[in-house]
Parts: sequence; structure tokens; C-alpha cells
Amino acid sequence: MRSLSTLEVFSSAVWPLQCTVLPVPWSAGTSTTSSHISLGFWFGEFTVGGSSNISLLIDTGSGDVVLNPGIYVPGKASQTLNITFENSYGSTESNGTGSSTVKGALYRDEMSFGSLTSQQDFGSITRSGKSPIQGSGIVSFSGPIFGQFPTNSLSFFQTLCTQKKVSQCRFGLVLGADGMGAQVLGELDTSLYDGELNTAPILEPWVVSGDIVIDGKTIATDHIIEMDSGTANPNPKLPVLGLYYSTPPLAHPEPLV
Repeated sequence: MRSLSTLEVFSSAVWPLQCTVLPVPWSAGTSTTSSHISLGFWFGEFTVGGSSNISLLIDTGSGDVVLNPGIYVPGKASQTLNITFENSYGSTESNGTGSSTVKGALYRDEMSFGSLTSQQDFGSITRSGKSPIQGSGIVSFSGPIFGQFPTNSLSFFQTLCTQKKVSQCRFGLVLGADGMGAQVLGELDTSLYDGELNTAPILEPWVVSGDIVIDGKTIATDHIIEMDSGTANPNPKLPVLGLYYSTPPLAHPEPLV
């Protein structure tokens, strides 16, 4: 999902992202929890204040944590900031289209993912009815450039780094074609890939320049690519889309985030 306003990102915890629970072995400084995929969006189980095991959309394309109406239960560390917010998002639909604006009140409370806990500013949507955000809300993993709160709050990932909750300020998403994957925080888990990693300069979080390859054939070069886990389908520019559909049908992979 996109806020309207060297990428080899991989921090000390590992979580499976999948439709069913994958056992992930414990090791020093790591933690494990289960996540799931729905309508093309990837979700993780988080705790915010007194609200536990809430399913939040993991989004590398936005900068704020926002909970849907009725989700937030204040915890012992809860603070009401007496500030309202109004956030706008793009690509809110499962086909990669759509946009919406949400409004609500800002709070500060403890937020946990696996064994990692931070003091996090977040928004709680106040309007009634169905929210345009899937699941229980959205959790941000981008940089401050995509933050929309008037308090200039940090994303969940940046808060973990600032509060020194992770051994290294790095994270990664491993998304498999079989609907399973993993989220890594605070370290590089070499067991999740084969071969060597390639690095690329980050133009802005998390945007790089690269080539588009289908079945080993390069169909476009030097394109700006945004790594947005909150968009359920690829959104190529029209010239690239034309090249994609001009390839043989068997070369068209199943769209993934």
C-alpha cells in the first residue's frame, strides 16, 4: 500500500509469512511468530497495547501504524496524544488499484512483533463502517519520507532501530511463489536463500533502479522499482505492461507482491 504524500534489506527476529504456521527454529536473539496471506496482502500477528494477536498488513510502502475501528484496547503504557490524523493511501484494492483516506486519533503504547517491543505512536480510525484497510490495520516498514502523521512519528521498523530493539537496523521479506515466506528483523538469515545477494543503491525507501526480467528474458532496463509489500499486484508502467503481455502466455508468472 502506498502513502500518497543499498536494498538488501534484511533485523533479531524471524517470522514465517504464510497461510499456515511454519515452524522456524529458535536461535540466540531471534523470535518466531506466525503470519498469513489474504487477498494478495501479507499479514503478521502483532500486539498493540491490550490488543493481542491482531492481524496487521505488513507494508513497506507507508510510514505509519494505523488500526481499524474498534481494534485498539489501551494497555498500561497507553497515552492519548490529543491529536488527530488524516492519512491517504493508494493501491488499497487486491487488484492493485483504489485509493482511500482514513481519519482518527493518535495514541502511544507498547507494540510487539514476536519478541520485539517498542513504544510506538499509532493511529486508531474513528469512523464507523468498513475500513478500506484490510485486516485489523496496517503496520509500516518504510522510512520517514512516507510518514503522514502531524507528529512526524516513525514507522514501526524505524522505531525499533531508534530505540535499539534490534541488533542491526535491517529487515527483509522473503515471499515465496507457493504462498509462504518469512520476515526477518535485525539480521541476515542466510538459510532463506541460495547463492550470493546482489545489492543496489536505494533511491528512497525502498526504491531502486533495475531491470525487469520474465523467464530469464530482460524486457525492460533501468526502470524505477518500488518494493511495496502493501500492493497486492505489480503495477508496471504501460510500455512495460505491453511488453509483458507480448511474451508467450506460459511466460506470465502468477502475480506476487
